[in-house]
Amino acid sequence: MAKLLTSKTCFGFTTGGHTGEDVFLAAYHPQNTLPLGMLTNIELNHYLSALFGVYGQLDNLTNTYFAPHTDVFKEYTCEMIPAKDENGSPTLVVKGKKKQLTINPFTNIVKAGKKGEEEIRLNSVVVYVDRTNTFYLPDTLADYLQ
Repeated sequence: MAKLLTSKTCFGFTTGGHTGEDVFLAAYHPQNTLPLGMLTNIELNHYLSALFGVYGQLDNLTNTYFAPHTDVFKEYTCEMIPAKDENGSPTLVVKGKKKQLTINPFTNIVKAGKKGEEEIRLNSVVVYVDRTNTFYLPDTLADYLQ
């Protein structure tokens, strides 16, 4: 779809999924502290971070919620099960002495137990980066294996 749109329009895709074009932003704030004019992504990030009270904390939050699985589960056995089709993503299975986690990317639900009978709901989604073959997930997820 991206190739077709690029060949027939003035849009240029920076990846397979979105353009690098300007984006219209409409906002409401009860105290009328709104972002106005043309903003860069960095300026919008600073505005939203300040609004939600996390300005200056993003690096720490990122390291907490999106830590590499190799760091989170360094004490455990990890097995990467390949995707069933070419467009799918792999599954990460982490085994402890008595417990097991089955982790699929791009969801906030992790299955626990040998048969996946328990669901763990995370505060963020698990991210998988195919170029590095790495899952990024909360650093506290290893606590479920103890």
